[in-house]
Amino acid sequence: MADIRLKDYFKDGYILVVDDSMNMRHTIKNFFHSIEIDNILEAPEGITALKILRETVAKQNDGWIELETKDEGMQALLDNQMLKMKKIKVNTSKCLFILLDWKMPQLTGIDVAREIRADKDLRDIPILMVTAELELGQVSKAGEIGVNGYLVKPFDGVKMEETIRKIVMNRENPPEHVKVIMKGEELMRKGEFQEALKIYESAKKIKDSARVRVLIGEVLENTGNEEEAITLYVSATELNPSFLMAQNAAANLYIKMGNEKSALKHIEKSCELSPHNPRRQLLLGTIYLQEGEDKKAERAFHNAVALDRSVASEIGEIFFKAESGTKAEPYFREALKSKNCDKVHIHNRLGIILRGTGKWQDAINEYKKALAIAPNDEVIHYNMGKAFLQGGKRYEAMDSFQDAIRINPKFDPAREELVKL
Repeated sequence: MADIRLKDYFKDGYILVVDDSMNMRHTIKNFFHSIEIDNILEAPEGITALKILRETVAKQNDGWIELETKDEGMQALLDNQMLKMKKIKVNTSKCLFILLDWKMPQLTGIDVAREIRADKDLRDIPILMVTAELELGQVSKAGEIGVNGYLVKPFDGVKMEETIRKIVMNRENPPEHVKVIMKGEELMRKGEFQEALKIYESAKKIKDSARVRVLIGEVLENTGNEEEAITLYVSATELNPSFLMAQNAAANLYIKMGNEKSALKHIEKSCELSPHNPRRQLLLGTIYLQEGEDKKAERAFHNAVALDRSVASEIGEIFFKAESGTKAEPYFREALKSKNCDKVHIHNRLGIILRGTGKWQDAINEYKKALAIAPNDEVIHYNMGKAFLQGGKRYEAMDSFQDAIRINPKFDPAREELVKL
């Protein structure tokens, strides 16, 4: 591997550069451009980085995207030449390497690294941490999470290339116990669970770790041995309480087994380790609510919405189904501020809530907003009819019920209301 060419190594995927400093992102991109690597995506903070990584996996994108970039080759900068815009194509099939800044607002580099290492689809991507200063405590913390290397600012292109090359070489020629684990993971992907189990057991003998225990647990869970799997997951959390993958695995399996109470302490620990995951905060709030911890639930829900407004609709739905319309309403209204929400559904829900509190005219206003988007939704017309009835508007109610039947002649609830009228 001494003569490895980074250009060839990175041709089948992209490199993700995560830094809140635009100048630093440009510096790193310029280095890659100088060695003829253009497959680079960038993120100004951690939440966007995780979104890019997860969308890449979800879409199984094997194509290319076209980006506009400045031609900022090292020589151009040295010669003070005019910078021109050029179009480059970036291979977005998969992420092959991540350069991650340590200090970023909201989601730190360590938080991002934890999330990556806890995600079964992302956990093997090499991570190079970029930091302004390197302390012994940082090295220990990052090493525990699974960061592959460090780059201390300021640095030059030679140092960066040397560090990246070293990480790539170590990945191609890993220690023996890592080779065994990688072989087991490959067997897992193929569905050869019993062979994977043998491999993981041999890895455990070479070097026991929380990661190996979680991997063995995954095999047991996939083969229906849930009790044995949960024992392994819990033992992994005890061996390394800071290992997010183990905490998540234990929590998820306990929930799958219908034991939310046991799952709770692992979710709490996960949120403590990485507090900026909205889905996890949502899950935490849901279980708190089930356990009667209303104040804790609302705090977790508040954290979830602050991180990602789109989850507000789900929280509203939780309270709506629990017949707590007054608590559901503010979450539904917050959800309407999100671009990707189902506005028709939310306006309908708000209409039902308002009818429940006697505010029939406000309910009609919500139904009108829904019909402006989906004029042929018979359920909305029917609900509007119910609101008119509540307000004593008999003829308007009849019109709404007739509109529902016109759209769907088999819509019996509207027909029954008409018969009554």
